[in-house]
Amino acid sequence: MQMYSNGAEIYPPNFQNIISIVMSASEEYLPYTAVTISSILRHGSKECHFDLIVLHQQCFSQEGINLLQQVTNLWNNCTLRLLCVNRKMESYYVSGHVATETYVRLLLPELLPNYDKVIYLDSDLVVLRDISELWFLPVDRDIMLAGVADLDVIGQYCGTEFSMRYYINHILKLSQPEKYIQAGVLCFFLNAIRAQLNSELLAWVAERSKLRYFDQDVLNAVCQKKIALLDCRWNVVSDCDNYRVSHIISQTPKALFHAYMQSRQEPWIVHYSGYHKPWEFPQEDLSAYFKEEVQFAHLEPYVYKKRRNEEKTSSCKRWINFFVPKQSIRRELIKCAYFHVKYHLEKSI
Repeated sequence: MQMYSNGAEIYPPNFQNIISIVMSASEEYLPYTAVTISSILRHGSKECHFDLIVLHQQCFSQEGINLLQQVTNLWNNCTLRLLCVNRKMESYYVSGHVATETYVRLLLPELLPNYDKVIYLDSDLVVLRDISELWFLPVDRDIMLAGVADLDVIGQYCGTEFSMRYYINHILKLSQPEKYIQAGVLCFFLNAIRAQLNSELLAWVAERSKLRYFDQDVLNAVCQKKIALLDCRWNVVSDCDNYRVSHIISQTPKALFHAYMQSRQEPWIVHYSGYHKPWEFPQEDLSAYFKEEVQFAHLEPYVYKKRRNEEKTSSCKRWINFFVPKQSIRRELIKCAYFHVKYHLEKSI
């Protein structure tokens, strides 16, 4: 395993059928990153060489590095490099369970100048199909990103939450909301991005904007006319807290909802997006896939070190939900005003 502080020094390995995959991780997330990497290699074609690059902002401990090596040493068709991103990101807007590391993917065009294309994966997912099939999917030459439609956001947009319609239409100003993509699984066509955008534009917009879904909103807003949609089986989001499917995804157009429900029967990538993670909530939807990958790689001692108790709704939140019920007109009007004041997108893009 090699470590770098300058992405210009990293080149694709000299093998045939290279599949370049980039992830971003903190020390805390390394056990789950290891699970994702193991799932990639376990289900990947033995005819391909997997070029894995893990981006990080803080140096990993030797224990963390050993954990990654423990996984990759089982396979002879992969290369793993660590790239330290020295860019300061304290000014980037985050909230809740999201950390500033999420913005690192916006730097890919400048971080990896020797790469024409990469697949970007979040670390809270498991790959259940040969990801080389995603790599070799054909797209038009001017496409900058390929991803799966975000049925969570689209469901909010199409349903009773007209505050999301206000946000998409008036803050992000998307001309095709149905092409809003989820950023956990993305094909980055770096040459196309460099040819059509200033290489630092994505990060520049993120630093000056404050958006509800952070870097995901930046990618959708800036690249909206050059996005290709993938089969939704490539990014099957879990039913977070047993709420997402019944209350949000069910509000999407019938064809999208049907495709999602079908994808749950044979997911190619399962993504545990949201605040309920399978390592903290073992009964979470679709967690059996995660557990199987953990057991295969013998990562139980690292992954299940601590578990969070079920969150209890605070008395304050209960009162808010009582007086301003979810999906009520009153609540949506308040949210529209809140979005207008809190969120903004840099107008110079």
